[in-house]
Amino acid sequence: ANGNTDSLHLLIDSGERADITDVMDIHGQTPLMLAIMNGHVDCVHLLLEKGSTADAADKRGRTALHRGAVTGCEDCLAALLDHDAFVLCRDFKGRTPIHFASACGHLEILRTLLQAALSTDPLDSVVDYSGYSPMHWASYSGHEDCLELLLEHNPFAYLEGNPFTPLHCAVINNQDGTAEMLVEALGAKIVNSRDAKGRTPLHAAAFADNVHGLQLLLRHQAEVDVTDKLGRTPLMMASENGHTAAV
Repeated sequence: ANGNTDSLHLLIDSGERADITDVMDIHGQTPLMLAIMNGHVDCVHLLLEKGSTADAADKRGRTALHRGAVTGCEDCLAALLDHDAFVLCRDFKGRTPIHFASACGHLEILRTLLQAALSTDPLDSVVDYSGYSPMHWASYSGHEDCLELLLEHNPFAYLEGNPFTPLHCAVINNQDGTAEMLVEALGAKIVNSRDAKGRTPLHAAAFADNVHGLQLLLRHQAEVDVTDKLGRTPLMMASENGHTAAV
């Protein structure tokens, strides 16, 4: 955790347990995970050379690779992949390191992970257990560069998994940039898409009082009087939430 390579070397070499490098704390974290979280590349290399399991998972199913995707340390990630870390590993919610890199906006890490995933299992649709893809995460978080890469990689990924689309995610969190990118890339197919409750992105924008989102969607032929499964229009949603500007 503190990047003390000399002490780490000494402790590993004098340890009597064969699995000394994979010892876990109360949360199921290994020394490798702690080294990754703090960006200590030398410790990461040493632990891997001494036999640390690259794919060990903590109590939430998260591996060192999940942590590397969050912290954004490219050297740490490269070391893990060099030791055959499994890029499509899933945590307790089915989320892969690709989801985390997308959510955190780490473009180069995302690029590396996508390339590794393509060579590992090109048919894996990379959706979590709730049906959310990395595209949903990038859209919700407003990471336009990551979304652009994901759209190049697989523009129809939004069709897989949760019908609450990346566009719903973008407009409900007031992310104008990613919303515009999605509309431009996917057009009419996504503008009037419906989630499991029959709600369109226009409903989501009205709920969030996202006036820019409403303007964008209406410019691209969003159906203004569309009703969800409870019979509610976007105007009703805006009204019941007191969103005067949206109304």
